[in-house]
Amino acid sequence: MNSCLKTTLMAGALVLSPIAATTASAATLIIPMAGIASNGLEGSAGNVVRTYLLGANAAITGWSYSISMTAIDPSWLNEMQVLFTNSAQTDGVRISLVPYQHPGSVTVTRSFHLADLGLAFNLAPDGILRLEFCELYDDPGRDGLYTAGTMTFEYTTSGSPSAVPEPATWGLMIAGFAMAGAALRRRRSALAA
Repeated sequence: MNSCLKTTLMAGALVLSPIAATTASAATLIIPMAGIASNGLEGSAGNVVRTYLLGANAAITGWSYSISMTAIDPSWLNEMQVLFTNSAQTDGVRISLVPYQHPGSVTVTRSFHLADLGLAFNLAPDGILRLEFCELYDDPGRDGLYTAGTMTFEYTTSGSPSAVPEPATWGLMIAGFAMAGAALRRRRSALAA
């Protein structure tokens, strides 16, 4: 292989290296709910807190649940809440899972597209989704328990390099190949003379 061709291939490699575009990929996180207690107010030391690594700046776009839950008298079902936020707790959602203002047991299935509700949010660069199971009102004793079911989060993350470059990238590639071709032609003209 002559040195002129090596130079041309190196120029082509330099042009190709910045073209890798990332694509957003959709994913889901399914959390089993059986046995999770709901006891204190937001931030109480005894609350169940779970964290999940989803990816840097992941966008939380959907949320659904199919659960069975029990509120123990004097606590009400609508007092059982879930907070899902970024790790710094600066962005996220706090929600009561059911509207029922009485104790007892219920099984419920719901689904939400968070963007439609204006509730979609991004995680921090650490990519951690934080869940806290808490109460709206702190009754004495044990307040509530999730007895069965799952909670599901839909999210998007930046994916791996795309196989098909974006239109602007095509322009950069063509310009790079044109420059490499011009350098090759100029080099051949200099060698022939």
